[in-house]
Amino acid sequence: MQWILVFVAAIAITTVAFSHASIANDGCEAMPPGPARTDCFILRARIHGLKSSTAATAASQKKGAAKLEGQTGTRSDPTPPAQRPEN
Repeated sequence: MQWILVFVAAIAITTVAFSHASIANDGCEAMPPGPARTDCFILRARIHGLKSSTAATAASQKKGAAKLEGQTGTRSDPTPPAQRPEN
């Protein structure tokens, strides 16, 4: 599932990078009205949607890991927690 999101994000970023829209400097609002401006807004919305979807997926995975950890009593992260030096 996660590789699909990465693939879609890569396509969206590539599309934005090679489009004639000036998203990086002035945003879609600075473009003259027309199809290119419309495409700019559509791409911006898709990128924001992908970021939101990726964040939701990461949160869901963390929730599942925490639930499993609580049920089994084992850590899902194999690295030990950092130990504080004793004073």
